[in-house]
Amino acid sequence: MIVLPVAVGSTVYEIIEESVPYHHFYINSYTVEDVSAKAVMYGGDWTDLSYPNLYFSLADAEKALKKRKQGNSLYNGNIGNI
Repeated sequence: MIVLPVAVGSTVYEIIEESVPYHHFYINSYTVEDVSAKAVMYGGDWTDLSYPNLYFSLADAEKALKKRKQGNSLYNGNIGNI
C-alpha cells in the first residue's frame, strides 16, 4: 500500500524567489491536480516531492520563508555592491 503525502484537490505551498525588480521571496499556493508516489502536479506541471521549496502546510512554508529571509543579506539591509 502506498501512502501519498497529499490528496488531489488539497493545497500545496511553494516558496518563490524573484530577483526583478528587486530580490524577494513569497509563498504561492496551488491546488493539487494529480499525485504519484514521487511527484505532485500543480499549476500544470509535475514537481518532485523532494523539491526543497514545496510544502504541504502553510505553517511549514511560513516558517521556512522566515528562515530564508533571515539568512538573506538583502533582507538585512546589506545589498552589497550593485
